[in-house]
Amino acid sequence: MASIPTPIIFDILIRLPIKSLARFKTLNKLCRSFITDPHFIYTHFKNGANKANNLCLILSCMEHRNLNSIIHFLTVRADIDELAIVEYSAPVSFDSYQVLPSCNGLVCFYGLHGRGVHVCNPSTKDIVRLPDIDADGFRSLSCGFGFDEMSGIYKVIKFLEPLAANPFVDNLRIEIFTVGYNSWRTIRCHPCFGFLHHEPPVFTGGFFYWINTAVSNPDGPSSFSIVSFDIGNEIFEAISPPESISEKNCHNLYLVELRGELCLVDLDYELDEDRKTMDIWIFKGNIVEKKEHWVKETIVHQSEPIDTTRPVAFNGKEILLHGFIKGLGHLNCYNLLTGCFRQLKITDNLKKVKHLLELPKAKTHLTLWKADLGEEGSFDDAIQGCSGVFHVATPMDFESKDPENEVIKPTINGVLSVMKACAKAKTVRRLVFTSSAGTIDVAEHQKPLYDESCWSDLEFIQAKKMTGWMYFVSKTMAEQAAWKFAKENNIDFVSIILPLVVGPFLMQSMPPSLITALSPITGNEAHYSIIKQGQFVHLDDLCRAHIFLFENSKAEDRYICASHHATILDIAKMLGENYPEYNVPTKFKDVDKNLKSVEFSSKKLMDLGFEFKYSLADMFTGAVETCRAKGLLPLSNEKKVNIN
Repeated sequence: MASIPTPIIFDILIRLPIKSLARFKTLNKLCRSFITDPHFIYTHFKNGANKANNLCLILSCMEHRNLNSIIHFLTVRADIDELAIVEYSAPVSFDSYQVLPSCNGLVCFYGLHGRGVHVCNPSTKDIVRLPDIDADGFRSLSCGFGFDEMSGIYKVIKFLEPLAANPFVDNLRIEIFTVGYNSWRTIRCHPCFGFLHHEPPVFTGGFFYWINTAVSNPDGPSSFSIVSFDIGNEIFEAISPPESISEKNCHNLYLVELRGELCLVDLDYELDEDRKTMDIWIFKGNIVEKKEHWVKETIVHQSEPIDTTRPVAFNGKEILLHGFIKGLGHLNCYNLLTGCFRQLKITDNLKKVKHLLELPKAKTHLTLWKADLGEEGSFDDAIQGCSGVFHVATPMDFESKDPENEVIKPTINGVLSVMKACAKAKTVRRLVFTSSAGTIDVAEHQKPLYDESCWSDLEFIQAKKMTGWMYFVSKTMAEQAAWKFAKENNIDFVSIILPLVVGPFLMQSMPPSLITALSPITGNEAHYSIIKQGQFVHLDDLCRAHIFLFENSKAEDRYICASHHATILDIAKMLGENYPEYNVPTKFKDVDKNLKSVEFSSKKLMDLGFEFKYSLADMFTGAVETCRAKGLLPLSNEKKVNIN
């Protein structure tokens, strides 16, 4: 890379998606210096802003846990999607924090009790704490965060006042931190440009804005103005508010930025005691040309107070409100045309992957990507530049009320979406697809031995509709569609057919395969038929087999990966002997005591040189002990006796 001119490196990096940049950041010092440079961050953000689908709104919420605080960063698509997703949770020192609106994808937050000012990039998970201010005898009021497009520099503005401040005398102290200079400096301002209260200033269009008043009688009417501060020239100006509210109690007013425009929000406590109305005044003037003009929009909720909400985004039709509305939730959209509200759901993807983030070296060796099997193209960024892809996920919902649309179609389309991404990338050397025993042995009559040439009978499955039938159909049809696509697009494709996977695990919930494997302990009779004549493999052996098939140049076509086969009677006997406290049954309906097991032949895999390491006892002992440790299985199935 050292031989490539730096402008070309810059041009390459500027076109990469954010999560690819997170990978390159650890490549070398040159890449890191580019990616962390404020000018690069701004240019990359503006480049992405031309792609509407990439735009998102970054919100935040706080959580206090033990002696730490956690700031959760949520993203909502620019078109105000149905979901808000928790993308990153940043652990910080214990305090209450004010999180400012994002600026070019960066977020500034500060502690309300002296825990400093931080700047965070939620995408790369970098957090920088700014130097502390020499502020003995002063208290912090608020902060603002903005970007000067002319100089390509980020600035933080901080407001302070003396601890023994006189409310009728201006005592405001304003400090500016210019990113890259690593120090604060004081800015002089006229008392008429003072700071009213603890609401942070709003930044938009190169200006900071805040409300100011020169009230002499706290109980009398208050004439207020709006102060603007040019982030580049560092010049103060005053803006007149809408005339109809110029003498209102300014403590019921606050400023926000919506769609790049300054807005003044009026919560009219005096006229509306239940606070069901919110007026939003949009500034349409031009500060440079000294033109002032305001346009009003009104939000009305017919039954619930909305004073605890704050408008945070506007797409031309709907305004997104962040805050609690009784009966709705914390994120709601208000349609200006219909006057209707709709709630957005908040999903925490981090809970699903917490066990992965806690793996050794995860911070340096693991990158997580957001993708959806049901959304074509969502895997493109993740697969771009990869030499190997392992497809291991599939919808698995045995209780689905709409199997066709919730399981079967997403499974097939998901596989094809991943394969299309591989074809686009042109760097993928091999795709290893995780298939299932359900693709080879589900038929009216069982064989004593199965190999890779066998396929399940789809007509029988759809007619019988046994437990898990939609999973068997989806996996069979998905693999068949994958083989067709691979041949048509010249993709090196290998499938690994796995039986029931058993063993210790990392996730906090019960894996679906263990719901079946441990059904003799839990008494889940609906799953008995699946292990009536079952085949098994240890999770670690399966992972090793995936890597083995990817690395072995001679690997081709399908491979069964099953180390053991046993009947439900064999499994129940082993569990009963190892865990008598669970009272595992020894007899099962419609299961003959002389029932023979059915074998899946792994000869093809073993002939290639693969060796299994774990026994059947290893699998089940590891699974049971992990479930017990995570509280997913009780220590005993003995019933409590009521002696009263």
